[in-house]
Formats: sequence, structure tokens, C-alpha cells
Amino acid sequence: MPKKIEQHDLAIKNILLVLLLIVIFYILYSLQAIIIPLVMALLFAIMFQPLITWLRKVKMPRWLILPTVIFITLVVLLLLYVVVLETSSDLIDNKAYLLKRLQIKSNDFIQFLRTLPFIKIDRRMDWRGLFEILTQNKMGSTLSYLSNVLFSFSTSFFMFLLYYIVLLIGMADYKKYLNYVSGESEHSDLLVNYERIQRSIYSYMILKSFICLCTGFITYTVCLFYGINFAFFWGFITFLLTFIPTIGPIMAAIPPILMAAIQYDSLSPVSTLAIILIALKLIMGNVVEPLVMGGKLRLNLLTVLFGLVFWGFIWGIAGLILSVPLMVLIKLIFEQIPSLAIVSRIMGSSE
Repeated sequence: MPKKIEQHDLAIKNILLVLLLIVIFYILYSLQAIIIPLVMALLFAIMFQPLITWLRKVKMPRWLILPTVIFITLVVLLLLYVVVLETSSDLIDNKAYLLKRLQIKSNDFIQFLRTLPFIKIDRRMDWRGLFEILTQNKMGSTLSYLSNVLFSFSTSFFMFLLYYIVLLIGMADYKKYLNYVSGESEHSDLLVNYERIQRSIYSYMILKSFICLCTGFITYTVCLFYGINFAFFWGFITFLLTFIPTIGPIMAAIPPILMAAIQYDSLSPVSTLAIILIALKLIMGNVVEPLVMGGKLRLNLLTVLFGLVFWGFIWGIAGLILSVPLMVLIKLIFEQIPSLAIVSRIMGSSE
């Protein structure tokens, strides 16, 4: 009889656990507008926490540390915003040239298809008119979309800044707080585990950012060498998309290759550029990154793909960018829980 009761209790616990996971997933999906800025703020706070510690060591006044770190963060975000704004303005200013070149390339491609014996294209179809319809300027809907994006971005940025300030203030005395929570005066297990996770996340974010920055800079240099328009913007896009594992580098290589196809009349420089950019992504992703990251912070391919699908479904593009940092964070947390340590090892890589 007691054995049946234990089995019954275990079944109830498992059912409750499944229901709890469903509730958590539903909350993550429904409250993404609130949670995504919080996650971004947490990652930024973890990255800048060592800077706060260093500023304390050099005897900077405590009242000046927090404004200094917030100022540095805002400068970094402002630089990113200026890059996007300036490049978007350049794209708009050169819209006529780009549309004209795109139309010429489209017509050339259609003429090439007509020469193929196994493809039948109606010569009576007005491809020029079809192109104009597809590229016409729908000013009303575009302005409405941009205003919605701007409002959403402004709201998210304000929430991110609010979370970020609160987290920085809280992290300033995290040792006292964690010792208080654990009920120990110093060097509690909770504090040790937190600091280990914090160092690992900090290392991952710094190394990943460095790899993405190198990939973006090399892409910018290659595009500049080939005379590709908006070379800096393609490097910046590569820097951002390289944070997305597996599909990100591939997506980052497509825009500059398309730009080269629009600019050049010859196929030779386009194919050469494509080979160089694809080889760059393969080398950085399969050689440099595993060498720099090491085994502890690495995830196996199945975990990476699961993270992409899951977080991409929950949070869209933001989930794709945050998927690997979140999976690394989950892996590191599982390492500190004896009963879940095996799950952490399953998520990792043996290489």
C-alpha cells in the first residue's frame, strides 16, 4: 500500500511539473515584451559587473561608479544606433540607383531564362510593369509600419534601461545579499555558484562579442576591397547576425553578395566574393570559435538547434540572438545542481 501511495505521489509530481513548464512557456511567450528587455538587461549587467568591481578597486567614489557604467553603456548603444541610422539614410538616398540596377539585373536574368530550352516564359508578360508594381512606394503603410516599430523600440529601450539600472544597483552589493539569502556570513555555496556562473557568462559574452566583431571587421574589409557599396553596414550586419548560431553567418553573407551581384556586370568578382565570405564564416564558426571558447562553454549541435527552434518560436528574432547565451546560462545552472548535472553534460560537447 505505501508503495502505491509513493507511485501515486510521484505521478502527481510529474504532472504538476509538466503543467508548471507549460505555464512558464506560456508566460515567456505572452510577456515577451516585458521579459526580453529584462533578459537583455541581465546579460548587459553581467558583462559590466567586472567593470564595477575594477572601478571599486581603483578607489573611484561609489556615487560615481553607477553613472559612469550607465554612461559607457549608453555610448555603446548610441554608436550602434548612429550606424543603423546613417546607413539607412544612405540606402534611402541611393534608392533610385539601387532600383535601377536591380531592374537591369532582373531583366538580364529573365532574358537568360528565356534562352534555356527547358524553361518556358511568356514573352507577352510585361515584366517591367510587374517590377514597378512590386517596388512601388507604399508611403502610407511604410510610415505606419515605421511608426509602430519606433514606438515598440522606444518602449523596449526604456524598459531595458530601467531594468539595467535596477540590476546594476542590486549587483553592486550582491555578495552581502547572497550571503543573507543563504543564511551564512561569508563564502556561501550560493555566492560561490553565482560567481562561477557569472564568470562563465561574462567569458562567453566577451569571447562571442570578440569573434563577432572580428568577423564583421573582416567582412567590412573584404567588401571595401571589392568596392561594395555600404561596406560598413554589411560588416555591422555581419557582427549582429553572427550572434545567431548556424544560420546567422549564412544570413550575414547573403546581403553583400546580392549587393555585389547588383553592382557588377561580371560574374567573376561576385563568385570570388561569395567564396571568400562563405569560407570566412566556415573558418570562424568551425575553427576559431571552438578554439577560443573551449569545451566548458560549448554546446553540442543538437542543443544549439533546439535552442534556436525553441527561443525563436517563443521570442522571434530576439530569441534567435539570445538562444545560445540562454542555453549556456541554463547549462551552467544545471552544473550546480547535482541531480541535473547529467543534463548539463548532455547539453555540452565532449570535444
